[in-house]
Amino acid sequence: MAKDYTISINYLERLLDMLAAYPDDETIIADYEKLNDYISRLKNNYNTSAPTTSLINRLSIDYGVLSFFKPYYPLAKSLTTTKYHYTDFYSKEPYHPLDITTEETIKILKDFFKQQGEFFYSQFLDFLDEAEDHLEYISPNNSTDGEILFIKSLAEAFVSIANYPNICKLSISSHEFTHVIDAFNNPNFHEQLLIRELSSMFMEIIASDYFAQKLNLGNDNIKRRAYLHGLIKDQAMDVIRKTQLLHIYGKYQDSSKKRLFSILRNNGFNKKNIETYEKYCLIEDYYYIIAQLIAIELYFIYLNNQDYALIILEDIIMNGTDNNILNILQYYNINLTDHLPAYEDILIKGLKK
Repeated sequence: MAKDYTISINYLERLLDMLAAYPDDETIIADYEKLNDYISRLKNNYNTSAPTTSLINRLSIDYGVLSFFKPYYPLAKSLTTTKYHYTDFYSKEPYHPLDITTEETIKILKDFFKQQGEFFYSQFLDFLDEAEDHLEYISPNNSTDGEILFIKSLAEAFVSIANYPNICKLSISSHEFTHVIDAFNNPNFHEQLLIRELSSMFMEIIASDYFAQKLNLGNDNIKRRAYLHGLIKDQAMDVIRKTQLLHIYGKYQDSSKKRLFSILRNNGFNKKNIETYEKYCLIEDYYYIIAQLIAIELYFIYLNNQDYALIILEDIIMNGTDNNILNILQYYNINLTDHLPAYEDILIKGLKK
């Protein structure tokens, strides 16, 4: 008999009540806030409320952390200066239709993760033991393609995935399940916001190839990978402009609000632009950019030496932080952007097949 994979809001609310009984524990307080937000999103079809912090305060917060991103800014810029525009990666050809049940999806994911070794496979199996009320495939909507809530104090993960009738259902599953695996292997890695998307993005790249070959989906793997890469290139362009915005803000932050916005407007940033750029904080803007560049380099290593690539990835998951990631990459002689042109060439060539 097929299992009923459904996330129960009643169960989540009981967990919330339980967490509320520990108001002095910082970890539990953070989990309470995340869970409360997640419940709200589920009740509102995954819509998120607009930021309540004032626009000026959001600019101030982002400017305050701008120096941290100085080493990463040139890397983001590299994504905007290749010979391809981000729109070149959006295929007009549809994906092959794929009618696959949740049970079938889980089975093929089990086969995939088993091939990546015990470090990944064992934690995936652990999640499957509780997945029936911790996993749900939802109707595709404009608010989410997939997401995970990890409650650190309880070591529980909840996963929502858009139920697309094509390879995206599988590729998104590989992405979100990898987040679960990471969190189970090292709960602290999930808190490294700059790099926590790395393993999920890498696994989605290699999993897309696996699914396309296994299910005879033609070049749907390339279409999916190219689409994601185009989104990240577009995001990098926003980061460049937002960084310019923040530098101007920093120069005139002590001016009156009226003068500040006048100066920003004269430099090409009207209030609507600023609201758009400040919908997310700067660390959120970088979520996928650095992760994608690392994933690309790991992908080329994986093609030649699967075991070595996974050893590097495991080291990053267990020991990597937002502060030491560049040192770890240097240890393995990984230079970000080395294979970026080759990766983009592969995608563009693959889209023409």
